[in-house]
Amino acid sequence: MKIKRFFGILTAFITMAMVGVAIPTVPALAALTATAIYPFEGPIGTSIIVNASGFAPNLPAYVRFDSYTNTNLQVTFTPTGDTYTLDVVIPEGIDGGPHEIFIYQQLPTQQYDSAGVFTVTPRFTDIDPLDGKVGDTITLQGDGFVSTSPSLYVYWDETRITPLSGSTVSTSGTTKGELSNYRITVPESTRGEHTIRIEDRKNSNISAGSLTFNVESTFSVAPTSGGVGDTLTCTGTGFGSSVVTIYFDQAVIKQVSTTNGSFTTTITVPAAASGTHTIKAQDSESLQATFTMSQQMALSPLTPVFVGDSLTITGTGFPVNQPISVTLDGNPVTITPVPMTTSSGSMNFSFPAPEATKGSHVVSFQVEGNAAMTATITIKEKMLVIEPTEGIISDTISLSGNGFAAGEAKVSMVLNSIPKSAGSIMIGSNGSFNATFTIPAIAGGTYDITITDSSGTIGTAPGKVTVNPTISITPTSGIFDDSITVTGNGFGSQKSLSIVIDGAYSLGNATSNSDGTIPANTTFTVPNLPKGQHTIRVSDSEGRYEEAYITINQKFTIGATEGKQGDRVSVLGTGFAANRQMTVSFGGNNVQTDPSLITTNQYGSFSGFFTVPPSVAGEATVSITDGANSGTATFTVELTVSIDYTMTTQNPGWVGQDLTITGYGFKAGTPIKVTFDESTTVVGTINSNAQGSFILPFKVPALTKGPHTLKVTDGTTTKEFSFVMESKAPPVPVLVSPSPAVKPQQPVTFNWGSVVDESGVTYDFQLASDASFSPGTIILDQTGLTNTTLTLPADQELPPAGGKTPYVWRVRAVDGADNVSAWSTANTFSIGFVWPPWIIHVWYGLGILAALILGLWLGRRMAYQAY
Repeated sequence: MKIKRFFGILTAFITMAMVGVAIPTVPALAALTATAIYPFEGPIGTSIIVNASGFAPNLPAYVRFDSYTNTNLQVTFTPTGDTYTLDVVIPEGIDGGPHEIFIYQQLPTQQYDSAGVFTVTPRFTDIDPLDGKVGDTITLQGDGFVSTSPSLYVYWDETRITPLSGSTVSTSGTTKGELSNYRITVPESTRGEHTIRIEDRKNSNISAGSLTFNVESTFSVAPTSGGVGDTLTCTGTGFGSSVVTIYFDQAVIKQVSTTNGSFTTTITVPAAASGTHTIKAQDSESLQATFTMSQQMALSPLTPVFVGDSLTITGTGFPVNQPISVTLDGNPVTITPVPMTTSSGSMNFSFPAPEATKGSHVVSFQVEGNAAMTATITIKEKMLVIEPTEGIISDTISLSGNGFAAGEAKVSMVLNSIPKSAGSIMIGSNGSFNATFTIPAIAGGTYDITITDSSGTIGTAPGKVTVNPTISITPTSGIFDDSITVTGNGFGSQKSLSIVIDGAYSLGNATSNSDGTIPANTTFTVPNLPKGQHTIRVSDSEGRYEEAYITINQKFTIGATEGKQGDRVSVLGTGFAANRQMTVSFGGNNVQTDPSLITTNQYGSFSGFFTVPPSVAGEATVSITDGANSGTATFTVELTVSIDYTMTTQNPGWVGQDLTITGYGFKAGTPIKVTFDESTTVVGTINSNAQGSFILPFKVPALTKGPHTLKVTDGTTTKEFSFVMESKAPPVPVLVSPSPAVKPQQPVTFNWGSVVDESGVTYDFQLASDASFSPGTIILDQTGLTNTTLTLPADQELPPAGGKTPYVWRVRAVDGADNVSAWSTANTFSIGFVWPPWIIHVWYGLGILAALILGLWLGRRMAYQAY
């Protein structure tokens, strides 16, 4: 705007210059000065006097608020001289609080000055309405309030009250500082005038003034119609006295105290004729309400009821001493005794809700000679668990109920909101039933019982049925370490199961199936406990359990079921009486044990040893007893034979060897014979004793080298041993005489060294005319010689021989096992003339000497020739 004004003035000057218009010269002005304002505070509409000087006369000037540049709400005036006294009215739209007053004039430059500060005070201008009752809403009007973060206190008779939500002070525009939708509710107060006052807490707690509101009295009753005995609520406000009297018609009903002129109380409608009655509240003034008394009949309760629940009919305003009839859906309801109206024409009687299906039913009641009245009752389903309230799977549960739809209904057992079908039942045409169902195969727990009838109604029994577990064990008796199978149902779904015997010993664990059954093949082994009945308990992790019983029997075992005399055999037992001494017998005779006293422990078990006594071969009964319980086992006594020397190829026997055979288990008092191979020649015999035992020494007979069979027999039973005869050849004999080149005297005697062999030896001798010992040259061949000397018979002289054809002889050894040594080195001898050995040596010496002489001669000749 200023820019437009500037360009307009500039254009005018240029135009005037162009046309030659003379522009008067504006004389210089003194500075604009505002000297004073009066008064310094007041509400909107207040006139204030402002003195100022330095104006350009007859040109517009302005009064501006808070800033010389603020044109909002400015007041325009035209000074008539340099000095001017201005009467300014505070305009509407300015908010409360201090405002600086500026005088402003623009010519040609900005001229302004502050005249001082004027404080706008609030003013309370009006209320709407001016009168009313407690609880009415009053709208307050006013302006000049501080608009920045306004804070107003409203007082009702100097008691501060809180304005209603939405009550504000306008913060902008032409209504700035005015009350905007500022409302209060008339508080409880006595009738008459009351003062409303407002303070501006942001403007030095300045009061905006006060106005008067006239409170009027009110009185009401509720309900406004009904019957005798009804409860009416009486409410009054704006009364002037502290006590108000309540009248029903002209009768005083009660007196009630007021609080701040208000009260709320109840009265009971007294007996009175039908029609309109006056209820009045009175102090210094009287206010009244009307109540219409009507002929009434009521049925209670009207909420849904069960068959058999008590229904009550009440009524007033009827003929006196008259019978009352009741029907349900048009069918008479028998009530004994027949109900009657009273001498005051009222009624009050009760009867049980008759059997009916679920849903709405019309009850009609009629006093003779009067119109029938009706009410609707709602029959709801009702179900009871009759018996029992707990059981196991397949048990029968009895149910009864009423208020259901007729026809087939489904029975369910519900646990954790999951239903399990339990079959179906039939509901009669009157909605009632009395039936049974069987607990299905479900997990253990406490179930709600519901039935769903043909209409889809689900009824739940007020009681619950608890499904308990049941178990069985197979077999019901056993011995230690037997496998027992546990079956059962009714446990929690997928719960940890613990199997315990006698409340102390764990037999194992399992997890139940989803239907609460014990998993198939759940087994345990019979523990080591005394004989008798023991309790098996299976429990789940939620505390459900069931018990069964198992009979533990004694168990007796021996460490070996066969053996021989002298064997050490263990005995073990379980399930016997606890802490008892045990007696062991073998073949009917008590035997010594190790330890000498075998005693059961606290669990009825024991262990020990006995030694197999001398016994005839065959089965023998081993018995053990604690005096009350016993056990037996069969031990087979073996026929055993042992030899004190074991012959093998590496460790053979020999002829004449002393051996001893020991036997057990043979026939008692029977000859025992020892033979070799298939020979019937007995090499040893002895009679067995009364227990069939024997010890038989014998010597090994002459046998050929190699394996043989040694047999021991009592004529019925034969035991065989392998016998290996030694096959080592004896040493080669050493020839002694006659020695080579010796001419013995006849008859010639031959000597050789003896040979030692375990099996004993004989000697074979040969004399031949030639060293080949060919059959045609052998002169004498002797076998089986037991001596190491052989002399030829005197009548068998040997013909002379010697030189190149001497006699030749040799010897070899043969042992008892027919092992033959090699022939000895053959010796020679002569018969007749024979050069003495020394002569032969002389001839050898002479020959050697001649050879030496000849060698020396030849050497010399060769040496001379060399020269």
